[in-house]
Amino acid sequence: MFSLFTQIEAVDLPYEIIMDIFSRLPARLIFQCRHISATLQTLTSSQSFVNMHLDRATLVIAIHRRPFRISYSSQNGIYKDKVLMYFIDDKNKEIVPKSMHISFSYTGYSMLFLYGSYNGLLLFENSVIYILWNPVTEEQTIVKKPSTVSTRGFFFDPKTREYKVLYVELLLGLSFQFTLYSLATRCSGKIAKCSHPPWVKAPVILNGALHWVVDRFYYEHLYRRSLLFSESILLFDMNTETIRTMARPGDQYGTRVDNTYVHLLKKEGSLCFCDTSSYPSMNFWVLEDYAEEVWIKTHAINLEPLRPCSSDKPYYLRSAPNIENDELLLIWGWFLFRYNLKFNVFKKFKMGDEEKEGVIFNFVEHRNSLVTLRTD
Repeated sequence: MFSLFTQIEAVDLPYEIIMDIFSRLPARLIFQCRHISATLQTLTSSQSFVNMHLDRATLVIAIHRRPFRISYSSQNGIYKDKVLMYFIDDKNKEIVPKSMHISFSYTGYSMLFLYGSYNGLLLFENSVIYILWNPVTEEQTIVKKPSTVSTRGFFFDPKTREYKVLYVELLLGLSFQFTLYSLATRCSGKIAKCSHPPWVKAPVILNGALHWVVDRFYYEHLYRRSLLFSESILLFDMNTETIRTMARPGDQYGTRVDNTYVHLLKKEGSLCFCDTSSYPSMNFWVLEDYAEEVWIKTHAINLEPLRPCSSDKPYYLRSAPNIENDELLLIWGWFLFRYNLKFNVFKKFKMGDEEKEGVIFNFVEHRNSLVTLRTD
């Protein structure tokens, strides 16, 4: 039993009831409550509670603001930086600013950018390091990157019960070596080679696999041949650690494809494909049958209403990797929009003073959590 204090008296409740109540609260409130008692600290730090809370956490939009001026400084070989973030919480109708402060001694430092989010952990990287940060607990892990690799994914391995980062490296034989780095053991291992380079954007994680659009420019520059519709999406299976390609939607399977203006997303457990190559129309597809690779076109969205707000180049349109409540999140130029797929309505976000705080550089959909990378 656990005594839960009210304004009138202490109420004894079973631990299961307390866990159920607390798992429905915002992560930052639970983290503050940990200082009340050692019992609450233990209860809300257990892996079972952290998982329960993560499953119930609602999505927020994590936005990285990039300043117009260099934000980092160096003195005596120590680099210091501040990354400005905003978290848009629709459920609680609030926009929460938060900054990540970092300090380290690696050389060759450059500006950080937000790569992705997984289980409440944000991944930032530049040319020499990547940083995993929980904005609720302020826990931060800095890892030096090998000089020859690029980060292409971050996920929780259900087999080994640890978080891993996926690297890719171009080999002399014109193939791409994939390597997994364990954040628990701090060891890496080569797993597979592939001829198709994954796009730099964070993958969509679905059905136990990481999904990327294949980088057409890189592929055709290396191999001097056209990328085909049938090999335009790359998959990494987390269980078998194997890589394969699959077809993207369209009317010309087997012919040359342009992946410049396309995006992968996730909606209600299904892989989605967003294509702006036929601007001002944006075609939206859903993978109805994952095993048979059957795509269904569900929407043709008119982007013309956005033209007065931004550039007329659809190349700069980016989208969040998840969709909830039939709403699609888009960055076009430096502006953030929300589009309702059901009612065909655009809404532009107002995000403070760009001159002081910088432009919207990137954003991800994120779940505030109590997840930790510590293994003790």
